[in-house]
Amino acid sequence: MTLNITAGEELNKILSQNCGVYVPFNEAMIRGRFSAPLFSEEFIEERCSVHGVSREEYLANMAPFLKAMDHLKDYDSVVLWFGDEDFCRANRSAVILYLGLRGCKVPVTLNIVDEYSGQVLRSEKVEISNICGTC
Repeated sequence: MTLNITAGEELNKILSQNCGVYVPFNEAMIRGRFSAPLFSEEFIEERCSVHGVSREEYLANMAPFLKAMDHLKDYDSVVLWFGDEDFCRANRSAVILYLGLRGCKVPVTLNIVDEYSGQVLRSEKVEISNICGTC
């Protein structure tokens, strides 16, 4: 089974009409700074401050993505669906980094898409470095 990670809710709506598991990455990594490890308690606090939301709101917004990451071992591949502008570049870099932190061992493909239609503009394999094999 393939895990599809999309740039956000709108692209997720377009693409999830296809069969499969689609989860949005509902973050805006281009906004603000962060110094803590991705999705650590300190990171979550920093991002809540940047976005002006409570911890509960932030976690609810990120729940589909974080739940999928908790079950990463259940998938035999991951496909990332992101646009090519700065906003999406920052977000997809964070997702790729987090896949490495989670010890992702399955093939990962990055589809650069038109965010309004979901049309694939280009596709490439992504090398995930295993940053922490026990995460």
